[in-house]
Amino acid sequence: MDSRRLPVVLAVVSILGVACGGGGSTPAGGSGGSTGTTGSTGSTGSTGSTGSTGSTGSTGSTGSTGATGALLGIPLPQEVSALPTAGAPAAARSPRALLATPPAGSDYANAPTFKFVNERSLSQFDILNTIFDAMAQTHYADEANLNKGPYAAMVTWQEKSDKGQDEKRLIRWVVDSTRESATAPNVVKAWFRMPMMDGQTHVIQALVTIETAPTRNDDGSYADYGKWHMEVKVADPFPFGFSANAEKDAQGRAVVKIAQREPGKGSPNQTRGVLVKSAGAGSGKVSYPDWESCNQPDCAPPAVEVAYVYDRDIVTLKKGAAAPVTKDRHAFVDIVNRYGLYDATTGEDVSRRFRFGFPVRGTTPQGEEVFGYYGAWQGRHQLWANGQQVPKDFPLQRADVPPGATAPSYTATAAYTGILVKRDYAPALLSDLTGLAVETWDSESFELGFDGSRWCTNPTIGPPPVPVPEGTPFFGYATCGPQSATYTDLASLVNDPNDNRRNVMINQPAAGAPRMFVVENGQFFLAEPSSGPHPVRTGTEPWAFSAGDHVWVNVGGPIYVSWTGSAWVRKTVASFDPQTWTATFGPTDLPYALRADREYYFNNSGTNYVVKLVDGVPDVKLEIQSVAHPWDAATIAPPGTVFTQQWCGTGTCSTFSFDIDPASTTYMKLRYASVGSSDEGRGVQVGAPVTTGMWGLQASIGGQAVAFNWDYPMPGQDFGGAQQYLADASGTLVRLDDPIRLASMTLTNGAESRSFTLQFDGNWMQGLPNVQEDLRKNGFEVNDAIRAKAFAIPTGTVTGAYVVKQLQVAEFMALSSAAPLPLGEATAIDLSTVPAFVDNGMGPMPEGVPLRYSEGKPVVP
Repeated sequence: MDSRRLPVVLAVVSILGVACGGGGSTPAGGSGGSTGTTGSTGSTGSTGSTGSTGSTGSTGSTGSTGATGALLGIPLPQEVSALPTAGAPAAARSPRALLATPPAGSDYANAPTFKFVNERSLSQFDILNTIFDAMAQTHYADEANLNKGPYAAMVTWQEKSDKGQDEKRLIRWVVDSTRESATAPNVVKAWFRMPMMDGQTHVIQALVTIETAPTRNDDGSYADYGKWHMEVKVADPFPFGFSANAEKDAQGRAVVKIAQREPGKGSPNQTRGVLVKSAGAGSGKVSYPDWESCNQPDCAPPAVEVAYVYDRDIVTLKKGAAAPVTKDRHAFVDIVNRYGLYDATTGEDVSRRFRFGFPVRGTTPQGEEVFGYYGAWQGRHQLWANGQQVPKDFPLQRADVPPGATAPSYTATAAYTGILVKRDYAPALLSDLTGLAVETWDSESFELGFDGSRWCTNPTIGPPPVPVPEGTPFFGYATCGPQSATYTDLASLVNDPNDNRRNVMINQPAAGAPRMFVVENGQFFLAEPSSGPHPVRTGTEPWAFSAGDHVWVNVGGPIYVSWTGSAWVRKTVASFDPQTWTATFGPTDLPYALRADREYYFNNSGTNYVVKLVDGVPDVKLEIQSVAHPWDAATIAPPGTVFTQQWCGTGTCSTFSFDIDPASTTYMKLRYASVGSSDEGRGVQVGAPVTTGMWGLQASIGGQAVAFNWDYPMPGQDFGGAQQYLADASGTLVRLDDPIRLASMTLTNGAESRSFTLQFDGNWMQGLPNVQEDLRKNGFEVNDAIRAKAFAIPTGTVTGAYVVKQLQVAEFMALSSAAPLPLGEATAIDLSTVPAFVDNGMGPMPEGVPLRYSEGKPVVP
């Protein structure tokens, strides 16, 4: 969904399903992929006491007093989901014992684990989670902030760019939290600035009145959500309003209601929802704009209604006029959206010692205040402000300094376009790729010869058996010799009219100008270039080739290759959305044979796999990346290093060097060291920088063969394939820490145990199968293939000097064959009972307030 359609409280991606957290920047793209699930843990579920609330844990503090009698605020829930979780937390199902116990009061001990059910058809309730996550980062309920006047906090937002990439930004909130007594409600006012659907930045006001705290279960989910009410609005005239409240009904069930109004074409778009929740049974209804059926910027989406009812075993959902769908509450997959990494002895969060990134702020020449983030994403240093790259020499200050302290000043460097990536490997399994359709580049050139009855590869081109008359143009005679192989795969030479990115060009040398062909129905037809990506057929009859004819075939563009579990296939493309960089596949797969002379590079949203044939058998490796920076480029690519290509088509390949001379105009660029025959026709010169991505480069360093990639942005893209740095007053680049590489660990999923090599960069745990991406491609429905890939690191796992903790776990239910539940209770819910919007009357944003928190952590000297 395009973020421009979302209301202000959803001008970001909901924290549900977002992998990133802690200290780091996540503009995604290049070979690292977009942000996604940091890991997952599978389970077929338990039929234990899923409905019991007897041992669900304490209600937490109601905020009346602390141990010393101090007045405290009242905590809000950290998540709201329409359905209760089904059983024990993911960590509790692991046989791995806790090998070290960090002390009470440590970061590890204080970090809560939150667990919720992720049901996409009911995601409208996720609006609340974005707000709750932001409010938790402000520490509004702490004694130090309650009744102490307004203060500021830098709040993390996860946002979807117009290109469908996940990006992280820091938003400055001003908060005023008050409570008159231990029996009075906690009133929280929050102001922040956010771009809205009109392209302008507006001040947003949020007023939350909290009367009682929620009740948490042992697994991190909630038995109820407490009692509270909120009103969110735009401070200036703008047709937006959001209201929500929570309470308990007469049966003790949690009841949450939401109402939202935003600008629409003609009339406002409205969302209204009611959920009634207990561990054993519940129901709900939500009505919202159906953007899935209206995916154009200027359309007016119709309203769609979803009703649902559940008991202890199943849930039945009905969306609009579609048939009801039933899911099994005990057959689920747990996806760990976010992990924390801590010192195994002290329990200290690694982000306190490792500098993965920090917030920055600056002012444009027009006086507009901007907030951004300087972070290292998989070692790639990147600087973003207001969701965009920062102009060179733009002055910035660190935005998380304590009140009264002088903020360090920096300037933005120019962006270094192109990234040299060193590649190390760990073992992986072919089954990791089952059902995963990933984009890989199909670039090949080859010659086909015709002997009168068949086509063959690698023909011998020589003189004809009969001399050619003098003056007759002659382009060689093709012979299918012993080195040739019969070529029958004409289906792979067909240009798919739905796939505008892959292109097959077929040419035959001829007098005057080469003939151009297209293949249709296993036959060649004359063709000519067109204004589109594919040649257009002009011949009405199949072309009759003669013995000795030969053609050149050039294939370029991405293809989508998938391992089905038993065979390799190439997916046919029905359509491609350049905004989200997503292909929709047709119903037919084509057979695909891996080539022995090349390496296949699969990226699954941050988890990178390399596949190549070794003695005819696919060898799969997990790739761990290291990135060249100005301070370590000479170590990664010492002077004299020569990079070669594994494959470049026919003829000789070019070679390359990496420029590590700061005085050079091509500093930090991959350059042509020699120009092979494959590049001569493109006018490439020795010393020129490489301006396209290159995969599978090889170099010999210290007598060892080392693999590299050259990441480079695709045309029209401003994300990925580039690095940008901050420079301090002396001109020294600010270095952030590289990802923490963890010792190899064995994880168990069901009956299968596997070894994983992982690294943590403050954003995600790279190296685990990306089950979240598989779920997305499967319409967020669980199947056996997804369950088999769902590995996770159990809470308490010690790896070297560190201990891991699961922080956010999403439960995805599988479809059930059980008879659907009657929906009468849900359809009878009256959506007109949702809270009517009332102006919160908060007034203007307070100015000149002290900054106390950044991303939930205290700002300290």
